[in-house]
Amino acid sequence: ELKNSISNSVSDMGKAIMNENYEEFVSFNHPIMIQSYGGKQRTKDLLSATLSELKKSGYKVKSASLSEVHDVKYKQKNIQAIISQVLALDSMGTDKTEIQKMIAISENNGETWSFININGKSKAEVSKNFPILDQNLNF
Repeated sequence: ELKNSISNSVSDMGKAIMNENYEEFVSFNHPIMIQSYGGKQRTKDLLSATLSELKKSGYKVKSASLSEVHDVKYKQKNIQAIISQVLALDSMGTDKTEIQKMIAISENNGETWSFININGKSKAEVSKNFPILDQNLNF
């Protein structure tokens, strides 16, 4: 049940990025991260610029899907999970995949999810920007 809920949100987030629906994509980012980027509009501008550079390099996002749920911690209605997402890319007709580690966060018992990309980041680095991180989560 939990895995399906996260999986559907990851898939919807992938569709938003493929369709360049920055408003919807930003809604999947945790509010703390949006704030750290300088607000919603700044986050959308950064996303647009990043995707534009990706396209110039010959890459296009094809899909995003849940690969694995590594660890889950519950605290009342708050759920935090370490997950892997598979990002499928098209690079000038060649399929490529990238696996990204993320934290999936639900503050309403799994009804909706927001995400923080933690690829290549330590728990200490993530904790600086996300102080409500459950310290018992296994990265």
